[in-house]
Amino acid sequence: MEIKIVDVNLHNLADFLALCRCNLEIRDHIFRISEKIRSKWAYEAVNRFGTIGKIAYIHENPVGFIQFIPDIKERALLITCILIPNPEDRGLGIGRRMVETLICDAAKPKDFFGGKGARTLITYPPPVETSLEEFFEKMGFRHISPFSSILYYPIERYMPQLKRRIYKPSSEEKNDIIVFYDPSCPVATYLSLRVGVLLKEITKGMRIPIKMVNMLEKGDLYTIFPLCLVKGKPIDITLEDEEAFRREVIRRLGTESCETVNIC
Repeated sequence: MEIKIVDVNLHNLADFLALCRCNLEIRDHIFRISEKIRSKWAYEAVNRFGTIGKIAYIHENPVGFIQFIPDIKERALLITCILIPNPEDRGLGIGRRMVETLICDAAKPKDFFGGKGARTLITYPPPVETSLEEFFEKMGFRHISPFSSILYYPIERYMPQLKRRIYKPSSEEKNDIIVFYDPSCPVATYLSLRVGVLLKEITKGMRIPIKMVNMLEKGDLYTIFPLCLVKGKPIDITLEDEEAFRREVIRRLGTESCETVNIC
């Protein structure tokens, strides 16, 4: 069985985008909006950088991808997602092949790095994804420090000095309602849009704007953003407990009124 690994480009971008929805049952209008947001981000990123990842094919069928965002300052490729949506395609070495190919290509000269290659690959799997962390460790990635969630693979003799910092709202944002979204991930954007719609319902007839903020443009690539801020404070309750989320938002707002903006 031949596994073919190719760069994401404008010609195969549709395959890249379609892989994210292969095993999802979400099909409502909010998810369609999140897909459009990711499509726009991917198209603009490929035009800017030339590629944003690799796609794996078996018999000309796309079966998986690895996605990265270039960190120009660190001259690094930040791996943000690796996905093989069909369980039947897992265990075939597809993920390993994609990472190996990315490692081999990383050192090649790149225009967005001023004609130089990447000096490191970086990733930070979510804490709940212990199997993904173990996978990257088996591929030769190391922790920056024993207490850091950031993993790196050195292309050159270089260890990045990075820390993940929690986003701190500015004084201008402490009276706003802000929902952060990640345009590179349709599922994360979907959750953010759902939060925005719920906040719109909760604050109907009030007068503080609800702002949707692109987290890739707000901080650096390693900033930890809350899903939303209400008057400068993060709401830590997920939408799995919608009533508790509503109560917490109302408690934070107090009796002040606010006006919402149209989100969807």
